[in-house]
Amino acid sequence: MPKSSRSKKRLVEKSIKPVLADPLKTATAKKIIAAIEAHINQHSFISPDASRWYCGVTATPEKRQSQHQRNFANLKFFQAYYAYSKRIAIAIEKFISERGTANAIQAGNATEKSRYIYVFKAHPIW
Repeated sequence: MPKSSRSKKRLVEKSIKPVLADPLKTATAKKIIAAIEAHINQHSFISPDASRWYCGVTATPEKRQSQHQRNFANLKFFQAYYAYSKRIAIAIEKFISERGTANAIQAGNATEKSRYIYVFKAHPIW
């Protein structure tokens, strides 16, 4: 194959890769983020302190809640939201976690079925 044909082929191969939109700009992500922020504000008695909250991604919210209850004796206000895709769920988790929540971002633990983002108050004070 002549050199010019090979370079043209490489250009074609590179140009067909899809460019994915920012998952945080989707209507789903915007709606879930607003709902999570409202949930945190509603259940923060003095002021919204992100360090008292935990968020994560899962495929099975009920199972994950019971797993967390073993580690957080005072787990309160658990709420899960369906994000339609793992990509959106992880983007929301990262966005919320960057505000200083009690969890570390561990997107590597998520499976393809992990389409729920959940939050709960891990360290409530009354």
